[in-house]
Amino acid sequence: MTTSNALNRSNASDRRTPTRGQIAAAKLMVKREQEGKSTMEISQRVREVAKKYQ
Repeated sequence: MTTSNALNRSNASDRRTPTRGQIAAAKLMVKREQEGKSTMEISQRVREVAKKYQ
């Protein structure tokens, strides 16, 4: 698969499962946002990953 094909995926079922590290990072980012300590905007995808893999 070329990079352009990977970037053009629009179907959520085509996405691979995030790694344990990515899941942990997503959870921490959401937690810090809830605490008011977030320094950046959190994307909807990150929120979905954190919620799905609780």
